[in-house]
Amino acid sequence: MPFGFVNGAYNRASGTLDAFAGLSADLEREGHPPMVSLSGDREPEDQLRIWYERMTLTPNGRKVYGKRVWQGKTWYQIHPDTVGVPDTSNHEKRRSNDLKWPYNDRTTAAHKRARILATRHNITCEGLSFSEAWHWTHWGPIGVIASPAGAGSSMPADPEKKSDPKEHKTMKRLMQIDPKVDGRWFVVDYLAGTAVRQWNGFQLDRCREDIVRGELIELGGPQTPAVIQGLKIING
Repeated sequence: MPFGFVNGAYNRASGTLDAFAGLSADLEREGHPPMVSLSGDREPEDQLRIWYERMTLTPNGRKVYGKRVWQGKTWYQIHPDTVGVPDTSNHEKRRSNDLKWPYNDRTTAAHKRARILATRHNITCEGLSFSEAWHWTHWGPIGVIASPAGAGSSMPADPEKKSDPKEHKTMKRLMQIDPKVDGRWFVVDYLAGTAVRQWNGFQLDRCREDIVRGELIELGGPQTPAVIQGLKIING
């Protein structure tokens, strides 16, 4: 099986794609699993979305994992996973992939061998320098950038900007934290008709904090599992 992608990941730069495909093929020839990317390229709007999810100007008592300076301001990391400053991330530069096991654990035989073979393809496990053993980067020519599969999306709004006091509440996300289904909480966005299956407690707590601050509007009364299952499930 060749180098692959899951969860919508992709590489549009031919040089990056060819380099990872070549490294994966080398590993397979030696009996190791193929490489699979969980996260490859990030468009500018994706990088901003992740930045706003993990960084804030006002931590308000939340645990701070680090600090970054962007646009002349100090931002606080409130998520355990790091994120590059917008316009600087190698994901945004179409050079990096975050890989599935066993290439996300530096102690596995496959990861150790991949680090040796990677030099043939101008790839390093860049993430080892910041405790992310899954983050690999291609340093050679990126080649031709393929056209996107679909139309572009709009840039996410800066959540740190003060809202217009005249803003109508329906412009905000209408959320409901609902009972557990299959052992997981759901946060349902009724405006979009989607239900986000929470995959860690941090995100659930963050949603509750956003509601308290008035950034989200919580609808009254939990919905039944049947209602949740009738919606589009994302991030499940």
